[in-house]
Amino acid sequence: MKQSIIVIFMAGMIIAQERPLDSIFPLPSYKKVIDTSMRVYSDLLILEEKSQRNDRVDEVVDLIVGRLVRMESYIKQLILDYHQSRTVSLEELDYLARLIEYMEITAEPLVKERFPAFFNTWLKGLKDDLRVVINTNPVQ
Repeated sequence: MKQSIIVIFMAGMIIAQERPLDSIFPLPSYKKVIDTSMRVYSDLLILEEKSQRNDRVDEVVDLIVGRLVRMESYIKQLILDYHQSRTVSLEELDYLARLIEYMEITAEPLVKERFPAFFNTWLKGLKDDLRVVINTNPVQ
């Protein structure tokens, strides 16, 4: 019994070295959206700090844009998952819409001098995509 557990563990270690853990145990899109949105918010705080010190912010802006693109693809996947297999609930979609709205409101002062229209328009689009699904399928 003990030897079979060790063999299974070793096989898992070999597989993990050959393939990233995400490919073996993929994170759900919902978790990816939450993680990515938290990273965007952290990047916004870094952007504000660098702006106050008059440091270059190009890399941080690039990170934010890249993460927003990734977040958008995860949200579109979540909406597709909801329509096809219901692997995500309306409550989860509603939470994401509220999270994005919170980001939009709290991030406004952080981005007002850099790219407010771009950032807020992007977040509004993501929020609107989620709201369309939520409003056409009200939470019971």
